[in-house]
Amino acid sequence: MDAVGKPDEDFEIWPENDVSLGIFLRCTTQFLYRRNGDREQICGISYPGLESILRIHKLDNQADIFEDIRAMELAILVKINES
Repeated sequence: MDAVGKPDEDFEIWPENDVSLGIFLRCTTQFLYRRNGDREQICGISYPGLESILRIHKLDNQADIFEDIRAMELAILVKINES
């Protein structure tokens, strides 16, 4: 990644993941934080906030999208909290 957080190379989003990724990106204001010593640590997505986003977009497959987003959330938590 460069200094502004852009990936060093392009990557492809598979069509079957496009909706879930779009909803996930709309959740960027829904992350919850906790204090861990002298720093804040991301601890997950606010599920009521996610539910609101899903409801606003009136998507039929909300349960599948929710599970996709949980998988992305867990992967990001591992990566972010490594340091």
